[in-house]
Amino acid sequence: MTAYAIIRVTIRVPGAMDQYRDRMPPLLEKYRGRLLANDRHPAAIEGASQTGSIVLIEFPDVATAKAF
Repeated sequence: MTAYAIIRVTIRVPGAMDQYRDRMPPLLEKYRGRLLANDRHPAAIEGASQTGSIVLIEFPDVATAKAF
């Protein structure tokens, strides 16, 4: 069954984000993950809004998502 990881990211050192971004594609490929969404300024439709970026990644199953 497909599993999803919802990740909240707070960027504290903006320059370091470039290195992180470069390393993600091989890591996603290794775990058969697929980046579905990446929003640096998400807006809350309901409830309180929190700061930080949101990343949504799809994995083929829960075990693979946990291994990631």
